[in-house]
Amino acid sequence: MRHKTKKEIICILDTLQKAQDKVVKLLRKGSYIGEANKVLVECQRCAIQVGESIEKSEGVGTKAVSVLEAYCEYLYLMSENTDRKSLLALKEQMDNALHQVKCEVQENLPADPLKVVFMPYKASMWDCMESVWEAADVDERCDAYVVPIPFYEKNQQGNTINDCYEGNSFPAYVPITDYRAFSLEEEQPDVIYIHNPFDGANYVTSVHPEYYSSNLKHFTDYLVYIPYYILGKGLLPQTHMNLPAYQYADKIIVQDDEKAESLKDYVPEEKIIVMGSPKVDRLLKLNRKKREIIENEIPEEWRRKIKGKKVILFNVSVSGILKNSKYTLDKIQYVISRFENRDDVVLIWRPHPLVEATLKSMRTEMYAKYIKIKKKFVRSGKGILDETGDVGVTVIVSDAYLGENSSSLIHYFGVLGKPVMFIDWKVVKEETEEERRALPVYDFYIENESVFFVPGKVGMEHYLYKLDLKTGDLCVDTKFPGTASYEIKDYLCINKYNCDFVCILNPDIRITDNMFASDIRGEYREHMYDVLSGIILDQDGNAANISYNNDDLIAIPKLKYRRMKCQVYRFFLPFFYLFSEIRNKRRQKRKNEVITDNRYNVQLPGCFLVFSPDFLKNQGELFPGTFMFMEEEILYYQVMKRKAKTMFSTKIRVKHIGGVSRGSGLKRCNFTLKETVKSMDKIIEFLALEKSNDYLS
Repeated sequence: MRHKTKKEIICILDTLQKAQDKVVKLLRKGSYIGEANKVLVECQRCAIQVGESIEKSEGVGTKAVSVLEAYCEYLYLMSENTDRKSLLALKEQMDNALHQVKCEVQENLPADPLKVVFMPYKASMWDCMESVWEAADVDERCDAYVVPIPFYEKNQQGNTINDCYEGNSFPAYVPITDYRAFSLEEEQPDVIYIHNPFDGANYVTSVHPEYYSSNLKHFTDYLVYIPYYILGKGLLPQTHMNLPAYQYADKIIVQDDEKAESLKDYVPEEKIIVMGSPKVDRLLKLNRKKREIIENEIPEEWRRKIKGKKVILFNVSVSGILKNSKYTLDKIQYVISRFENRDDVVLIWRPHPLVEATLKSMRTEMYAKYIKIKKKFVRSGKGILDETGDVGVTVIVSDAYLGENSSSLIHYFGVLGKPVMFIDWKVVKEETEEERRALPVYDFYIENESVFFVPGKVGMEHYLYKLDLKTGDLCVDTKFPGTASYEIKDYLCINKYNCDFVCILNPDIRITDNMFASDIRGEYREHMYDVLSGIILDQDGNAANISYNNDDLIAIPKLKYRRMKCQVYRFFLPFFYLFSEIRNKRRQKRKNEVITDNRYNVQLPGCFLVFSPDFLKNQGELFPGTFMFMEEEILYYQVMKRKAKTMFSTKIRVKHIGGVSRGSGLKRCNFTLKETVKSMDKIIEFLALEKSNDYLS
């Protein structure tokens, strides 16, 4: 018997139990006989339905059906009886009958193997499912099916241009079931695994609508999404935080606890399972038989070209092409040219499987030249073009990786302990020795015999470096505050004035006034502030800040109350979002109601702050959590406690470009509430340690 059928039968038996309890109560009252008989008729219909399901699955003559026949007799006797003692006796017999049927179904009727169906669409992504399929395939409790599904390629307008099916490109040892011979409606799988979370939301490809997660969920009790990629340490990319399949999947497999944590704001926690990556399982399995793969499984051409040489895998990803379109084609040609005359190294060029579809859809002007480069590379016979569906094999035979630092392929090499080398897209010709040694900088400052600067190179922009002019020693002097490891910010200016001001801006704040630094010094000379902020302009150049005041004092009870409100708002997020949008529109109407004169000792907007030399010298370190949500309250608490002076200046102006820090819409709203709760927890802890319940204690 199918697990699904067993589950349905148990559910019906539980309903029958509740119904017969209700009947006894109705009959004992005496005036509800008609209503009771209706319920009894419905109970009999359900009992017959259960019996028919059992006979359809197990054939005639089962004990469960025999007991159900007796149960139907008890139902009839109950409809003819209103005596209290007789009713109680019948109810006991009926309870026993239902209990016997339930035990028979659960314990004595053999369960059919679980019907587990894997529905990949790209053969090159099969490795994200393979180890799970292998486990199901050898498990006697499962019948495993691999059913590759059709997909479409799209053009720039989002219209379908190619029908695709890769069922013939899977490894020979994987038994393939044709999707045209597999009816979801008839088969009703117990479990379905998918690796495409986008449904119709991908710009380049789309699985057939029949296989969208929203439709698959109609035919299974258990829809499972397995990511098609590997990631390094850290959170999930923002683009994978909230995808269409998450709504319909019963389980979402994630690689580690950090990925699980990042999803908790978007899907219920019970959906998330930390199980590592099946891609790693397969990679380790392949690595154990590396010699066998090289000797027997790779093409003869590969074997001949890599013999006695180092093998470099050159990877070009979809995101790399889209972000670096200006340099892509020249860069590919340049990389290929660096290996053409080498006898000790061979290049395996592996474009992402969706590169050509992406060029057709989103970079049509590049497609013809890309194809020309590819054909020339193949004709030259110097390297290997890898368009196979199995990147794992390619990684095993390669000695090192060459490509972007954003590609998930670097983690394949990381798992195996192999070197990775990152490309700079802008380098498209041979550099001179002088160019190789050069390190571009945004700005620099000279003090004594040292130069301080910020490199203008990817991955280095968030550090202040110090170069000793005497010894030539170079070291990191400071890491700039407030940036997660995956973000990139440019610190365009370094200067050390006599008074050592420090200005901290949010990522979405821009300085547009050439007199900005001069005005900061001027305001300090005139007003001797400790912490300064000013007017924040919106994208249209209008003054957009609210009038900040000093009456929002921090106290632990008030913070706890506000924290509770934020959690309630998150629970009713769509309604709170609608309310906040209405409130923002009202604020927009009051846009011109801004501060028109300087103010002192007020709460300042935390997105833009200037700290004077006196404050930095006399006040010591700020609270570690200052630059986060509720930064205004935290800072105001600190400066008031230290009897420092805040100033809101109408002369100092910056521009707010909006949407950079937190995204937009519901996602922005949810992020704000979540981070505010975290901030409140830190402040409450901070206040408790200081044994203080208000600002001025």
